[in-house]
Amino acid sequence: MIAMLSAGPLLLVVHLMGTAMIGVSVVGVAWLSPRLRAARNSAAA
Repeated sequence: MIAMLSAGPLLLVVHLMGTAMIGVSVVGVAWLSPRLRAARNSAAA
């Protein structure tokens, strides 16, 4: 019972960390992709 009580918050923290990492990566890709495309266009031109 004690193990279950201690595992619950730990799983919640791991889940929140994973969700935050996914959100940060999505925002990072959305922020970087236009800049990468502009840099590629300027390099190709």
